[in-house]
Formats: sequence, C-alpha cells, structure tokens
Amino acid sequence: MFELQGSKVERGVFEYQFTKPVPFFLKWAVAIGPIWGRFLVLGILLGTAYLAMRREPLFWIMAQGYNALEAARIRELFINALLLVAIVVFFSVRLFRQEKLSLTFDRPKGLFRMRREGWFTPRPAEESVLSLKALTRIETHRNPNPVAEPKRPKDFGYIEIGWEDQNKAKAVRVRVLSEEQFKIIPTNLETLSGVEKTSV
Repeated sequence: MFELQGSKVERGVFEYQFTKPVPFFLKWAVAIGPIWGRFLVLGILLGTAYLAMRREPLFWIMAQGYNALEAARIRELFINALLLVAIVVFFSVRLFRQEKLSLTFDRPKGLFRMRREGWFTPRPAEESVLSLKALTRIETHRNPNPVAEPKRPKDFGYIEIGWEDQNKAKAVRVRVLSEEQFKIIPTNLETLSGVEKTSV
C-alpha cells in the first residue's frame, strides 16, 4: 500500500506524493539506481577482463595448491559467476524502480490529476486528468490496534480515495502511519476536493 512521502503547494496547486515500500529482493536495485548500477556493471566487466587477460590471477590460484588445469577451471568459473552477477545487476536496475503515486489538486482550474508509476520500468505511467467533481469519496479506515512491524512504523489504517474515470469507478488506498496523518490528510483532501470524508 502507498505511504506518504511528501507534499507541496504552489500557486493554489496542492500535490501529495506517495511511494510503495520496495520488496526486500529489489531493495538493493532501487538503492543503487540506474546510474550507479551502470558504474557497478562496468566495474565488474573490467574485473572479469582483468581476470581473463592477465596471468597473475592464474598464478595466485596455483600458489594455493592447485595445478594449472584446476586453476584454469576455477578462474573460468569465477569469471562466469561475475558475468552472471553483472547481467543480474544490469537488468535489475534497468527494469525495476520504486512504485510512486502523485495526487494533484488544482483548485484554480478545478482539476484533479493522478499519476502512478509502476515498479516495472518499461510499463508506461498511468495518468489521469479529471475534474475535481469526478472525485466521489474519501473514506478513512482506522486500525483500532496499531502495531509496529519490525523496522516499520505503526499501521494506523488507511485512506481510500475514489473517483470516476470514463464511467469507471477507480480508487487508491494510502496507508496512514501516524495519528497526526489521520487528522490532517483526510481534512486536507476534503477541503481540496469538496467531497465529505467518511469513516468506515
């Protein structure tokens, strides 16, 4: 579920920015990012080129008690393992990102914008620009017993925002991580959209 990352106001335009926690097996790829990921891949490839072209690594392996044939096989296995790591890193940082959601309320123009970037990079972002009147509901779902998970803040519940887009009902849920957020976010949304908030 999405969690509040930040907000900004500029000339009557209010924007909420949300992100989704990254799955544990992709955290390293998102943390590295596409730019540093390329540098890492380049470093790995330079390392494999050194192992393949220079004789010093082979001599070092032989010095550990292996004969020439065994040393050559160990070097080849290590080079292949590094190439596999380079491939995994390259495609991971290129294909995956943190999922983001942006909700913008443009009061002067009476518009509501929703932009959602999925975790799979090649998939285009989903974007809608609608009238504020398209918003249909703001529901607060409170967790009566907030419990903190390991390395995670307490889960106080969530807010569901619904709207109509081309005669289709759509909605998004955002997690609330503090009592303060439960007081501020629904009230702000109600003020910005003109839709009365409800508790479920």
